[in-house]
Amino acid sequence: MIKPGRLNRMVDAAMAATVNVHPKMPREICQQIITAALNERGETLLHPEWTTEPPNKPDMYWNWNGDPECAPHIFSVLMSGHGPGERCFIDTGNSGIDTAIWCDEYGGYWLPVATPVRPDHCEPLQIAARH
Repeated sequence: MIKPGRLNRMVDAAMAATVNVHPKMPREICQQIITAALNERGETLLHPEWTTEPPNKPDMYWNWNGDPECAPHIFSVLMSGHGPGERCFIDTGNSGIDTAIWCDEYGGYWLPVATPVRPDHCEPLQIAARH
């Protein structure tokens, strides 16, 4: 397992190595490339770090207000628009949200929900159709 500190050092080194090729490569893209490569090798992050930066792609995210007495909760985050003006928002129906709200206005700490590693020994199952 890769600890977040090691990943950060790997990202720093990769960004330094690519500065002449891609001088404006966003750190996040570089981190995603390294994380994908590690996943291909069967290595996973021990614990990704919480951030106050709102999500930048639609997916499932943990959100936490930072209070140790409160548990984090999961939101399905969507994106509005495309390109430089796009923003993420939490749609209605998520954890009692009755009016859609921008992620940056909702605030808190964000963490992507990790996709579990699928075991090799499981056989595909027939899922009953729901009508």
